[in-house]
Amino acid sequence: MVVTKRDGPLVRGCLEQLATISHSVGFETIVVLNGCTAHDADALRRDTAGVEVLSTEVNVGFGGALNHARAAVHGDFIVTLHDDARPTAGWLETLVQAAEEQPGAGIVGSLVLGSDGAVQAAGGRLLTGGHMSPTWSGPAPPRERFTARTVVDYTPDCSLLVRRQLWDLIGGADERFFPHAYTDVDLCLAIRARGAHVVCEPASVVTHRQDPSADPTFARFSSERNRRLLLEKWGRLIADQDPGCGATISAPPETLPEQDRRTDAAARERMQLARMAEVSEAFAESLRSQLEAARAELEQLHERLQPGGRIGSAVRRALQRS
Repeated sequence: MVVTKRDGPLVRGCLEQLATISHSVGFETIVVLNGCTAHDADALRRDTAGVEVLSTEVNVGFGGALNHARAAVHGDFIVTLHDDARPTAGWLETLVQAAEEQPGAGIVGSLVLGSDGAVQAAGGRLLTGGHMSPTWSGPAPPRERFTARTVVDYTPDCSLLVRRQLWDLIGGADERFFPHAYTDVDLCLAIRARGAHVVCEPASVVTHRQDPSADPTFARFSSERNRRLLLEKWGRLIADQDPGCGATISAPPETLPEQDRRTDAAARERMQLARMAEVSEAFAESLRSQLEAARAELEQLHERLQPGGRIGSAVRRALQRS
């Protein structure tokens, strides 16, 4: 599954790379145009033979888009891929092989490289308070250090494989993590709560450019919002776990939190529109608060610079001495 917000160079580059590299396993490619126009959807269908193109009228978030595409999946595995990710040869085969060979593997993620070739992620650790961290300390080790499959706390959904049966068992992606941040962490926790492990397979490699059009201020806001949501949902169950252990979560099935999703596409779009409005209003309020704080600080600086102010008086005395 490839989720994208628009038809353009990013998703077309991803699909071109998928078509260019060789594959020894069969797969189907499903693209979800998330809140895109019918014109863009028709253009992508026309230009990409063998690709199933789905679309939603509104932005239903990354998790909502994955749930929207689930009905079109026929294979044993679901693989998520960002539109700004570029898989390398053997990427898919090694994910499948790891899922079949690693005992208890429910999710398998790739080794993620930045556009400069540096290691961006090899799974991740979930720290106290719900913060995400690399699996190493300090600067990223060279790629050559990552040779063995490793059980991790979570793996990024820029390239992630999950067993279809487990996906259905947990109820898919939780659509409350709108628009994207922590969708993958929540999915991995839901899988671990069913007794399966999350594994990083370094033989599967993708490069991840990261969309430069994303607003970093909003990204930080939505990430913090979803971190708090993750703690509300999972905090009690992960409180005693050591970061990086990747252990399964032991709890009676009836006590596990459910994935919030809509099975009907129209209901999903209505709900996500409401969430979009809620998130947008909260973001606007945070910006208003920051602006008010900046104005207050500016007023204090002006007061201190006035002739009778502390800084103004100090400047005047210094001029008199000179």
